[in-house]
Amino acid sequence: MDRSEKSSRINAINQWYDRRMFTPRNAAHGGFQNYGYWDGSTGSWKEACENLMEHLLAFLPEKRGTILDVACGKGATTRYLLNFYKPENVAAGINISLKQLKSLRGECLRVHLRSNGRRRTGVQRWLV
Repeated sequence: MDRSEKSSRINAINQWYDRRMFTPRNAAHGGFQNYGYWDGSTGSWKEACENLMEHLLAFLPEKRGTILDVACGKGATTRYLLNFYKPENVAAGINISLKQLKSLRGECLRVHLRSNGRRRTGVQRWLV
């Protein structure tokens, strides 16, 4: 696959995710873009997504240090992590879409940007 074809595929994937992430349906379930963790008492998609976060965070009994939100999307998971970690300890930002990363504005203080396969070095400070 040559560079042009690779770039074209990355752009197509990026557009597909952006279309899904910026819909009223996505907003209705808290901005999460996953299927969540459903059990017998789960009443909504948002609740299922929060259940998934609880199950995953249970693997980290001590909520300390820095946590990286990979494929952070528009920041629903990042916002949830801020319930347990200080903003300066949440690094969000390996994501295909710069548009989605920009939507994190106000959600956390440290965002390492990586978008469309091109790395942007350093730490971007977005103020709450």
